[in-house]
Formats: sequence, structure tokens, C-alpha cells
Amino acid sequence: MSDEVDTSGWTPAEVVKVVANPFYAIEMDPTLALPHKPLMDEEKWIQANIRLVRELGPENYLRNLLAILKGDHPGAPDPAEVPDEHAHIDATYLDNHIAEMICARLSAEPNLLARSVAALKAGPAPEDADELLELEADPTTLLQAMTMTEARWGSSSPEAQWLIIRYLIDKVVIGAPSLPLEDQVTIHWRIPTPDPAGA
Repeated sequence: MSDEVDTSGWTPAEVVKVVANPFYAIEMDPTLALPHKPLMDEEKWIQANIRLVRELGPENYLRNLLAILKGDHPGAPDPAEVPDEHAHIDATYLDNHIAEMICARLSAEPNLLARSVAALKAGPAPEDADELLELEADPTTLLQAMTMTEARWGSSSPEAQWLIIRYLIDKVVIGAPSLPLEDQVTIHWRIPTPDPAGA
């Protein structure tokens, strides 16, 4: 049994689930989700999803949205591997936690992004190499990604945010549900977090 969620294996369909997830655009009622800071403004989310409706068609879009709300999105733990009482909480917490940790590292380490990109390019080609090249070929997406800061995260496009995630993170490991919630998620960064002691 594996507790790992490897972001390098995400498919285009899973990227669609990230863009369509309303969790990223609004502060949900606390009875529905953990308190969190939205990662994009509502207008950007609406415009992105108008495009998805056109591309997928209304029926497929609504079926995809229902699947997201049931927990079928990248990073969601396998229900067979995580006890029911924590499965939904972990899936929701994961999305917000990753964004917060990315923003914290970008603020603390000005050269992190450049080093992460260099490490990605120096390694074996990822499975989604074609998708990465497509995102990088869009000047607006690439500019937003390469100039990303914590202050700009919320106003950046979902595509730029996705590109940052792929640049900075190798994989995410979900720990045992018996752990405190904040300790259940471990991010394996492409560039390891610096040792606070400077060793």
C-alpha cells in the first residue's frame, strides 16, 4: 500500500480538475471546508471555467464538477488507503497547504524558482513534458510563473500556478491519518528546504 501522491504523473484531465475546483476561488462555508485563503480571484476562476464549459460541453463540465466536489481531484488520497473520517479533510487541506508552503518558500528564497527549473531540466524528462512545453510556450503564463511572488499568487492564472507547482515540487507524501492534520502532508521539494542551522 502506498501513501504517495506523485504530482509528476498528473494528466491533462487532472489539470482540468484543478482549474475547475471552486475551492481555489472562494472562502467556502466552514461547514463545507477548512478555513483557507482563496488562491485566485473569482473573476479569473469564472473566465477560466467559461472556457472549460465551451471546451467540454455543459454536461461533461457538470459531471467533472460533481466529481471534484466528491473528492476526485489531484492530491486526493485513495479512499481504499485512507480511513473515511480523514479522507475528505486531507484532500481539501492538501490543496491549500501546498499553495501556502510554495508562497512561503518563494518569499524566503529569491533564487528558489531558478534553481528548481534548472534541476527539473537537468533530470529525466517528466511524463508530462509535452504539457510543460505547451505552458512554457505561452508568454503570459511563463512570465507570470517566472515572476511569481506570494503577493502575485492570488492574481496569477491557474496555468501559471500549475507551472510553479511542477517546477518546485517533485512529489507529495500523505502520512497516516492518526497524525495531527498539519503533519499528514510532506512536500518533497525539487530543491530541499535549507537547514535552519546552516549546516
